[in-house]
Amino acid sequence: MLSFFVKTFRQAQAARDRAKIEKLAALPWKQRYTQLERRNHWFELKKDHPFAIPVILEPSPGFCQRYEKFLVPDNGEMSVAAFRELLIQKLTLSDPSRNPETIVLYTEDGEPSSLDSSIATLVEENQNEDGFLYLRAAYDDGLPH
Repeated sequence: MLSFFVKTFRQAQAARDRAKIEKLAALPWKQRYTQLERRNHWFELKKDHPFAIPVILEPSPGFCQRYEKFLVPDNGEMSVAAFRELLIQKLTLSDPSRNPETIVLYTEDGEPSSLDSSIATLVEENQNEDGFLYLRAAYDDGLPH
């Protein structure tokens, strides 16, 4: 009888832990970690990948449900358009019926980024004090998000 209660308690605890992890995964990167933790993570990434730009794609309604991290080559050649194509290939879009060509990348301050500009230029203009470049993707096709 006692083993039944122990087993039931462990199952309930595991379910609570899973729910907590799922809830935490849905939070934006900046809410999951302190600035110091994010800065230390950036230093670790730069130590291991000195020629890469760490980019955080924040969750947005109707696009992706959790944050994603990317390491973009720091050669100044990758354009925002090329990064958008990478996103289309790598992410499971929440609504595949929408045209991926209407995806717009927004900087942390809410400004849309030009498809012609490079990721390196975005970093120069919009890099956060923790070192990361934060972007948010959304559809700009006139349909509700």
